Amino acid sequence: MDYSGYQLTIQNDPGNSFSCKLFSTKQIQKNEKVELIKAGDRLLECCGNHATAQITFFLTNKGELCTLDDDDLPNILHSSFDKFVEAYALRNHISHLERNPYYFEVAKPSDLNLFMDERFKVLEECTDSYNRWWTDEQLFAVKGVWLDRPEFYFHVYGKTPRLCSDLINDLKMQGILKK
Repeated sequence: MDYSGYQLTIQNDPGNSFSCKLFSTKQIQKNEKVELIKAGDRLLECCGNHATAQITFFLTNKGELCTLDDDDLPNILHSSFDKFVEAYALRNHISHLERNPYYFEVAKPSDLNLFMDERFKVLEECTDSYNRWWTDEQLFAVKGVWLDRPEFYFHVYGKTPRLCSDLINDLKMQGILKK
């Protein structure tokens, strides 16, 4: 309930905006029942939408943020709404950096974690089992879950486009990212 009615927007990028809608004032005042959706082994409540992604977001009965995959099963994106908010805050904080325009498919998630953990600091406040953020102050990188499927993507932001490209090329050469 702490997040109902909030709009999360990345500065200078109004299309990157998430509207949180957990409970309406009417639902709270009238103590109305919340409609839950059964999906797989979880109960879901609609919790918001994104300005440009044509996908509905849900909270599970375990507190996870998810979408639905092609089989109408939960596609978990974050272990909690708090982690999602922290990741949005970080994206806002680094919005002035260059970024590679592409999101890359991760071929070897465990190898990506090992490679990045050896070279970068893990940002624990927005990292969970579905997302992992790293930085070395020159670069910020994220391994996250695609909105429509339970597979990982990799995205990088940096002080220069060259720094971003060098990291991506290194990961592709090692077969960690799909070419």
